Amino acid sequence: MSERIDAGPAESLPPGERMVVDTPKEKVALFNIDGTLHACSARCPHAGGPLQDGFLRGTSVVCPWHGWSFDLCATGDDARDGVIRYRAAEEDGRIVVYLP
Repeated sequence: MSERIDAGPAESLPPGERMVVDTPKEKVALFNIDGTLHACSARCPHAGGPLQDGFLRGTSVVCPWHGWSFDLCATGDDARDGVIRYRAAEEDGRIVVYLP
């Protein structure tokens, strides 16, 4: 069963924007890329760089400290790069993040 985190009103994260949400487990970086919400751990696994401040290239975020790139849509073996991806959605005008 997953934990449902209310991250605030959907209008607080318009397309092209990002934010950080504190959860009981860790800080989660949220990105709105062309109207689709993406969520991942907020710290780069290499040196702890703030991924919420990273550069976006399509659906990838690039660590601002060392340039490591992480595809926010990666699944399976492709997602074994040290960054945890979370399901995020807009529900009833709210941003919701699901933690395992």
